[in-house]
Amino acid sequence: MVDRGIEVFNPHAPKAAPPLPKFNISGINTSYAAPSYVTRTVEEIRNDIQGMFDTLTKTEDLVEKQPNERVITSMLSHQKQALHFMSEREKEREILSESDDNDPASLWRIKYRPNGQKMYFNVITGNESEKKPPPVLGGILADMMGLGKTLSILSLVCETLTEAEVFAQQRPLQRPADEVPLILNSKATLLVSPVSVVANWEEQIKAHIRPK
Repeated sequence: MVDRGIEVFNPHAPKAAPPLPKFNISGINTSYAAPSYVTRTVEEIRNDIQGMFDTLTKTEDLVEKQPNERVITSMLSHQKQALHFMSEREKEREILSESDDNDPASLWRIKYRPNGQKMYFNVITGNESEKKPPPVLGGILADMMGLGKTLSILSLVCETLTEAEVFAQQRPLQRPADEVPLILNSKATLLVSPVSVVANWEEQIKAHIRPK
């Protein structure tokens, strides 16, 4: 539940496309609502999902990314792999065709209807959209305790410090007239955590990151 007036955005449930005009043989306009969901059997759903997982890069094939010079702690191999993986998940990517499975990051595939109409198809939910879905970036880091998640996240934050500085100098995009105007862009990274672990984050930043 959210407070009244707060917009809820669910990237896994794109807005339904508006009705499209359809003409019969006599030329009469018989408008219909384009379907936004593809009916699939349990086996088809299982195959689509399994196919998506099969395209994920194997651990031994993941590239290691060297951390920013502000990171003073030596990172382990799996942390450098995580840094590369997470950095790539913060970049907007192209949606591939149905037959192209080289990009496991995107859950959307391009399909064409019998009439040649281009559609975007979500392999998990079965939703269809005529318009290109907005990019869904980021993710969840769910390593087991003791594998260095904090250092991995701090290295990711440091990876975008330069871009953050540039962003802070840019003029913010203005909202509609009925909303509070934006004054400036922030270069900060927002950390949301229980109060009980804030001190730990502060200690980790001091231990792993060189002050500017």
